[in-house]
Amino acid sequence: MICLSGGANVSGRKLFDWETFIAGMDDFCYIAHLLDRVLVGRKDDGSYRQLHEGVRDDTVLEIRVFNKDEERYAAREGDRVVMYEPLNHEEGRGNDRFYALEEGLGYSTLHVKEYLAIDEDDHAYVAKRVLYELKSKEDHRGESER
Repeated sequence: MICLSGGANVSGRKLFDWETFIAGMDDFCYIAHLLDRVLVGRKDDGSYRQLHEGVRDDTVLEIRVFNKDEERYAAREGDRVVMYEPLNHEEGRGNDRFYALEEGLGYSTLHVKEYLAIDEDDHAYVAKRVLYELKSKEDHRGESER
């Protein structure tokens, strides 16, 4: 089981604990790479049970949970899964990027925010990319009706 002692530190990162990982995120989307499959979904959809089983059975290779406030990431390092520092969205900033997803995942688009910075030579670069939301075909239909 991945739920390791809360807060133990490995190379500056905390060991993965599911309850700590999702604490305070009432609603979220996820992309999880398990040993035998990739799961893409929202907290309230059908694959969430499979995600929870993957966490319980220690088959998670890496996982991202995200919403319009932040993205959280955890990944396997050797025989352990560790949590990285969350990436927060910056209100009123960021460029929107939309990536088409493969058919059959239940979602058609991944919405990502890119945040730019300027280097010492006054060149713009992407300082961070933060996952924002998953959109289904139904979400897109609702947008076009507005």
